[in-house]
This record gives sequence, structure tokens and C-alpha cells, in this order.
Amino acid sequence: MKYHKTITALFFFAFLLGAYQFVFADPPIPRSEFIKMTENALDKMDELQSLLENGTSKMEARRAMSQLDAAMKKYDRYSGRETKEQAQIFINLMMAHYGFSTLVTTGGNVGADLLEYKQKAVDLFMVYKDKK
Repeated sequence: MKYHKTITALFFFAFLLGAYQFVFADPPIPRSEFIKMTENALDKMDELQSLLENGTSKMEARRAMSQLDAAMKKYDRYSGRETKEQAQIFINLMMAHYGFSTLVTTGGNVGADLLEYKQKAVDLFMVYKDKK
């Protein structure tokens, strides 16, 4: 009986914490905003991939890479707020971004792994975009 008040207080605080997290939790990334950001990032990746495959100058590749960096930076404002579907797309985009960044700084050819991450991001994004 002497633990009754303690247990009641613990349940009360647990309830308040749960209610606080529910009410004040950050909302997920708005679907339209995520679609717009992802389309922009994929467009910049396509441009950079085209430049790298055509053997353009390092300066042009670095310019395109800086544009891709700026497109990927827009995801930072929503860090940790993505849904599971959005997170899978973002993970593959980040892996492709890292691969492109490495290619621009070290040189070389566009590899199969890089294209695989990019294609997986595109496939997941198309499924996400087609859902209503």
C-alpha cells in the first residue's frame, strides 16, 4: 500500500511524457516538399552523371557537384522527420551522392555500385510518388 502513490505518480508522469511527445513531436516531411526536393536532387545527379560519362573538365564537374550538394543540403532541415519510405529513398540518395562526390574529387569512371544506389533511389521514389 505504501508504494501505491509512487506507482500512481510514475504512471501519471509516463502518461504526461507520452502526451507531450505526441502533441509536440515534429511532423513528418510534407509529401509535396519531399517529392520536390527529391526530383531536384535526382535531376542534379543526372546532370553530374552525364558530365562525368562524357569526360568534361574537372571545373564543370565540380560546379555540378556543388549544385548537387546544395540540392542534398535541403534535406537537412527535415533531419530525423522522414517516414520509413522517405528514409529508404534518402539513404540510397546519400549513398549515390557520396559516390559522385568521391568520383569528382578522385576522378575515375562511374561505377556499377554508384548507378545501383541511384537506380534503387529512383525506383523507390517512383513507387512513393505514384502512391496517393
